[in-house]
Amino acid sequence: MFSERKSIPRLHSTLEDAVAALVVVEDDGDRPSLEQVLSPFPWKFRVACGECEARAMLAGGFIPVVIIDGDAQSVSWRGFLEQGATADDAQRPKYIIVSRLADSGMWAEVLNLGGYHLLPNPVAAEELAWVMRSALWEPGRARAPVQHKVKEQFAWNGY
Repeated sequence: MFSERKSIPRLHSTLEDAVAALVVVEDDGDRPSLEQVLSPFPWKFRVACGECEARAMLAGGFIPVVIIDGDAQSVSWRGFLEQGATADDAQRPKYIIVSRLADSGMWAEVLNLGGYHLLPNPVAAEELAWVMRSALWEPGRARAPVQHKVKEQFAWNGY
């Protein structure tokens, strides 16, 4: 599902002790290659082999991002998105679908069903890093330092 690339620069996460993403694949044969590709990232990933295992993990606690192999026949990415639509916003994970069939039609369907992103398969590690950073970004954390800097710049004007 993921292509191997050069080493990835270390990225900082605000979720250092929490599981940042659940990766849903069709069978256990994908687990070793996934763990190797995901190991340079600073986030904690859990891998679920099949839909039942993934749903059990999601029921066990909040996981902010769910990455689903959209090509897996035994995993319904549409089912995950439909179930996610019933959750309240605070408990809804961001769903990222990975598929070799990624095109504008599938992109529109993923977005219309409430998905966060669609990535082509194989996924470039740099692109996955960018999408994960975006999915885990918390707007309130970025605003505080920026507002503080703006106040310092205009302090001479009495703002």
